[in-house]
This record gives sequence, C-alpha cells and structure tokens, in this order.
Amino acid sequence: MSVQAVALLVGLVNLVQAGTLFGQFLIAKARGDSPWWAWSMALVGAGFVLVLFQTATPWWGLATIAANLLFGAGLLSLNVGIWSFLGVPVPWKILGLAALALSAWFVLFTLIFSSLFMRALGISFFDFVFSSLAAFSFLKGRNLAVRKLLIFLAWVTGANALYFLIRLGLFFFLDKPFVSLFYETQTLTYFITLALTTLMTMGYILMVNLRLSEDAKSAQENFERIFDAHPDAVMITELETGVYVKINEAMKALTGYTAQEALGKSTLELRLWHDLSDREAMVRQIRERRVSREQTFTFRKKNGKTFTGSMSSTLIRLDEKPYILSVVKDISERVQLEKELFTLATTDALTGLANRRRFLDLGEQELKRAVRRHLPLTLAQFDIDHFKNINDNLGHAAGDSALVLLAKECRACIREIDFVARLGGDEFVILFPETTAEQSLVVLNRIREKLRESLFSISVGVCQLDVNIDSLDDLLERSDKALYQAKNGGRDQIVVFNVQDQVQPELLQIGWNAAWNSGDDTIDTEHRELLQLVSKLVNRAFLKTNTPDFLQEFDFVLGKLKKHFDDEEKILNELGYPGAEAHALIHQDLMTKANTLRDRTTQGKAPARDFFDFLFVKVMREHVLSADKKYFSWTQVRN
Repeated sequence: MSVQAVALLVGLVNLVQAGTLFGQFLIAKARGDSPWWAWSMALVGAGFVLVLFQTATPWWGLATIAANLLFGAGLLSLNVGIWSFLGVPVPWKILGLAALALSAWFVLFTLIFSSLFMRALGISFFDFVFSSLAAFSFLKGRNLAVRKLLIFLAWVTGANALYFLIRLGLFFFLDKPFVSLFYETQTLTYFITLALTTLMTMGYILMVNLRLSEDAKSAQENFERIFDAHPDAVMITELETGVYVKINEAMKALTGYTAQEALGKSTLELRLWHDLSDREAMVRQIRERRVSREQTFTFRKKNGKTFTGSMSSTLIRLDEKPYILSVVKDISERVQLEKELFTLATTDALTGLANRRRFLDLGEQELKRAVRRHLPLTLAQFDIDHFKNINDNLGHAAGDSALVLLAKECRACIREIDFVARLGGDEFVILFPETTAEQSLVVLNRIREKLRESLFSISVGVCQLDVNIDSLDDLLERSDKALYQAKNGGRDQIVVFNVQDQVQPELLQIGWNAAWNSGDDTIDTEHRELLQLVSKLVNRAFLKTNTPDFLQEFDFVLGKLKKHFDDEEKILNELGYPGAEAHALIHQDLMTKANTLRDRTTQGKAPARDFFDFLFVKVMREHVLSADKKYFSWTQVRN
C-alpha cells in the first residue's frame, strides 16, 4: 500500500472518529465537557487528507505547511481536551507560542529553505514534546472513577512520545541516507498515529461514559441522602394508580406508616386522603400543569387522626413511566394559629360576637349574593336606650353586663343563617339573609320582649335591600336613619326605613338661649353662628354625606370651629383665666376628632349619626353649651 493510500485511510478514519466524538460531546456537554478531543481528531484527519496534495505542483509547499500545522494543531487540541477533562487550567499563552513557533518553522523550511530533514525534525520534536506532556497529564489525573483508563492512556501517549524520540535518534545517529530513512519510516509513523488516535478515541468515550455513570451513581446517592434527610414527608407514587414506590423517614413519622407497610400499596388502600376528591383534583392539576404547589389538604394518619398538610407535587418520569414526587408539610399548628388570630381579629372580646370588620366582610358577600340571586336581604341596626345612664348610674360593669346579655339574647333568637355583630359601644346589627323587613320584625320583637324582662330596652332601625341601594354603606346609612327616627320618636321601638318618612333638612332647629351668653361679644357671636352652621350640616348629613358640596360645607364649618377656638383661647389668655391651658387641650382633641371624621367622610365611611354625635353632642352640647360655662364668671366680669 502506497504512503498516499495509507494517509488517506488514516485521514478518513480520524474524520469518522471526530464525528463520533462530536456526538459524544453532544451527549455529555451538560456535564461541562468540551469538544476539544473531537477537534483534535478532525484536525489530524484533515492534515492526513492534505498529505495527498504534497506531490501536486505548484501547491505542494502550501499543502506541506498546512498538513503539518494541522497535525500540530490536532496535538495541541488533544492536550487542551485532556486538561479540560481533568479540570486543569489551560496555559493558552504557551500553546499560542508553540503554535506560532511551529508555523514559523514550517514556513521557513518549506518556502524559504526547503529542507525535508528540518521539517521532519520539527514535527517529530513537536510530537515528542506534546505527547510526553499528554502522558504526564494523564498520570497526574485525580479522577478515581477513571483512574485505570487514565493510566492506560498515559501509556498510549507515552509510547507515542517514545516512538518520536526514537525517530529523532535515528535521524541523527543512524548511518543511512536521511531521505531513504524518512520514507521507510513514514508509513509506520502513519499507522502509529492511527493507533494513537483510535485508542485515544476509545479511551475518551469510555472515560466519559464511566464518569457519566459515576455521576449518575453519585446523583442517585445524593438524591437518596436528600430524600431521606428531608425534614418533611417525601413520597413517590405512580401517577395512574397512586401506588407508593418510595417514602422517606419523615413520612413514617408524619403518618405512622413504615416503608414496609406503605410500599406497593396505593393511597386509597392506606386511606391517607381524608377526601378522595382532593387527590383527584391534585392529579388533574398535575396532568394539566405538571406541577402543583403548596396546596392545602386534610390527610388521615394510620391511627385515624387527621392533620392539615401543605403539599407540593411535580410530575417525574422513571424508566419512561410517569410518577408524582410529592412533599407534604404538617401545617396543622399554623392553620390552628391562623384560625385563632382570625377569631381574635374578627370577634368582639366582650360579647363574643363578630366585630365591625367581620360584619363588613360578610355583609358585602351577602349583599352580592342577594343581588346576584335576586333574594331579599334585611339589616337591623339597634342600640340600648339610655345606655349612658346605665354606665353613669350603675357603673361600667353593669353596662358591660347589659351588652353581654343583649348579645346572648340575639344569639338565642336568630336563625343559623342570620348574622349578628357588635359595631362598637352599644351599637349592634343583625343581617337577615333571604328575609324581608316584615319577616325580620318577628325576631326583633322577640329580642325586645326578652330584654324588657331585664328592665332595659332597645331602639331598632330596619332597612331592606332594594334597587336604590348600591352598597353595604347605603344599607347601613338607611338603617341608621331609621334608628335615629326610633330614638327621636321616644325609643323602645322599631322603625322600618321609608324614603317618604325620612328626616328633612330643617328637622334639627335649635334657637339661641340667653342663658348661654358668656358676656363676651366675640365668643357669643361665634357660638350662635356655630349653632346655626352645625344644625344645618347635621340635617344635611341625614341626606348624603359624601357629595362634593357637602364636603365643602363641612370644611367651612371646620374652619369656623378652628377660628372660634383660636379666638377663644386668645381671650381667655388675656383674661388670665387659670384653666386656659386645659381648655386649649380640649380644643386640640376636638379638632383631631373633627379631622378624623372628615377623612372618614371622604372615604364614604361616616354615617349621618356620627355627625350628630360629634358636632351636635360633643362640640355644641358638651363643650360650647356646657364646658365653656366654666369661664363665664371671668368673661362676664370683664364685660
């Protein structure tokens, strides 16, 4: 066989090996492997193909340079592949200088000084150095999984280095014409290169597969370790049947089932799901989305006790069969704590009834349901008549007892679907779903009769949902207006809201009494003006409290009130009134409450009664017409 035929054979075999290594790289690249081994074979194969053109003129020179540079590049790539595989830093600068030196050598002794001896000397020396370096790198490899293969490849590359060292010695010391010796050893050199590349290819494929196998084994061991050490219950079940194929120790601690008891049995056989429809829903979600995160279910232990668990599951495939990997965390304590916190946040501590927050949430839900299904809905709002007198005359303990008794009677008289809540103070509400106002009177009168036995009464305002009511606030406002009518009409009665019977703007009309004169013209003028403004504003509040013109009027009254307080404080300080500082603190407190009421009005959360209680009762009756009398002796003396 001619040298050219051998070169072509070696070249084609190396190109095939390069394709095989590229395929191996695609399989193992997720592991971080590089394609340098494949490039090494490809470069060597291309170099041998170019050997065929060395006999053709005028391209023999370029073909000779290119072929030898490809051989050198292939050897450099092999070393880069070895270092990458072993995790050793690649000395790119040294490799670059080596490639540059080899290129210069072949250009010099091919195109400038044509010397076959120097070319053969250069490529042989290059082969010897980098084959030795490859052998040394293999011997230094620390990967125990492929240690035997590394030693084998070190012998292969070492043998290749030894061959080129011997070839160099023959060039220098054998008493025989160089050209004859070169061509006699050329075919042997090609076959040795073929043996080297073939063994390197086989070794690389075996190393990669061994390492992948070792990685898979290590991953399996890590998975087992993590699986068993996980603090929460972890299980793998068949998607279709729910049969357990693996559980961890935490699963045993949580459910009471050992691996021997659970493995091979389905979730249905172990009766772990308190509600089988929950598992069906979870499996359906897994099929659709491949994952289910932090779903809360109720499970049953081996001893029959139930617990609340948070389950996260994902679809996995083992041997091409679908399984569900699930993690279950016992959240029973957390759920119980959340329930307790919810109860604390939504329950009135004194009466045990729902508080305002809970009522507003549930009320909105019932309102939407009633509107959606066209069902009747009635709201009753009530409070204890003369409750302030009970507190003042009998003490707050008696007042608390009255509130507790009222709550008790309400609970005893209402139906399961009805909802009673304490809004605050002595204000209560009852929501009657699927009930007309007329039907609610039966329950309300029963409550009133029970309370009369305890020697106190209540006034009740009732409103039924109709097409003109858009929100729970509207329902509350109308029942509050009806309650106001009940109290204004003599108390101890029930008033059902009726648009035609509502309070008109001039309902609250109070004339000025000379006994309220302080003796100071400025203070008295401002007092009379405030009384007129407050009366007008409170009357308007019973119509609508969140319209822009009402807010403007409210702001105007607040401005007048602030100016009066400033003027009054200035006059009292000038008089040297000893209670001036304490009086100013009362003013500050009233203005703070006024601004709070203003904010609630803007949000639509201030019913008409709040304006009456604050502006008329707190500001006018209790402060202007009562507390201010304390300084009259000082202002009347000055006058």
